[in-house]
Amino acid sequence: MNYTSGDISNLLSATLVGACDHIISHISIDSRSFSAHVPETIFIAFSGNIVDGHNYVQAAYDLGVRVFLIDKKVELPFDAITITVNNTLASLQKWATIHRAKFNIPVIAITGSNGKTITKEWLSQLLSKHYNVVKSPKSYNSQIGVPLSVLLIDETHEVAVIEAGVSQPNEMKYLEEIIKPTICLLTNIGDAHSSGFEGDGLVNLERKLKEKSILFRDCKELIFYSGEDSNPSVIDALKFIVKKEKQRSYSYEILEGGKVKFSFYGKSLILELPFSDEASIQNILASISVMCLLGIDISNIGKELKLLDRVHMRMETKAGRWNSTLINDAYNSDLQSLNNAVQYLKQIKAKKPLIILSDLEDNQSDDLLY
Repeated sequence: MNYTSGDISNLLSATLVGACDHIISHISIDSRSFSAHVPETIFIAFSGNIVDGHNYVQAAYDLGVRVFLIDKKVELPFDAITITVNNTLASLQKWATIHRAKFNIPVIAITGSNGKTITKEWLSQLLSKHYNVVKSPKSYNSQIGVPLSVLLIDETHEVAVIEAGVSQPNEMKYLEEIIKPTICLLTNIGDAHSSGFEGDGLVNLERKLKEKSILFRDCKELIFYSGEDSNPSVIDALKFIVKKEKQRSYSYEILEGGKVKFSFYGKSLILELPFSDEASIQNILASISVMCLLGIDISNIGKELKLLDRVHMRMETKAGRWNSTLINDAYNSDLQSLNNAVQYLKQIKAKKPLIILSDLEDNQSDDLLY
């Protein structure tokens, strides 16, 4: 990313006060965290319901930042450069949309109730052997995180892998306009992040799927799991929502010895995977499906799969005291994630298993929980 303060002001139709030729190559939304590129950083102040970023522009200035994107009046020293807009979030999204349009590269968008981040990490690692890949940092999949991720794309990148998450209706349309994916990957539709969608059970699921499917609107291909244990309601709905020529489903069969028979788009391959839990199997195979669509030869992918590692707080395994094993799956707190963890404990036949639980998020049914 390489813009000047004047470039940003012009593309956002904003009011610029200060120099128009200040180089900007980095973005910050948190005055507590800056990279080594502070002089080339623009600080974006969001007016949140709890925290107002405009209260921290002086702190950012004191740390060396000189360019600020704001939607409220602030008092700063004379050498500060302010770019004033009506709404900083909408302006960030507009900036990212314009930036995305500059690049004609494969952009893979990943959405779903669970597994977005770990699939993004594994897919990016596998693709990095073949392309210069840019990916969403951490779990940047929100209305703020997605535009920040897209703005990381530059002329050196050959493939982008972007997460997209929603927590309520009418959010995905903004993310789709920013990402404009060429390939979409749906991990699953489950109980996570349900509180923003009215209704229980099937009604809730259908509403979430309808919202997420907005991301698939203009993509060329959609990858999803269609095995015997997949949710038939989701598969039926996808086949109704998404044009048949876009659908690219994969399935698998677990063989003796822990190997997996992977089937995708008329191809089959026997694979030995580094992890044996169902969620990890699906996340890895979804990643391999993307590689197939990009024309990558996967016949000798075994060595690359062995290098995959657990992502922090997602079924992360550590050695504990007294010959114990700690499995940290604390990132997600929903029924689907809990079920995956319990099934994994059964699968590995853990001796004297102990599960430490907190309250489960987005849970709308006490009967279902207990």
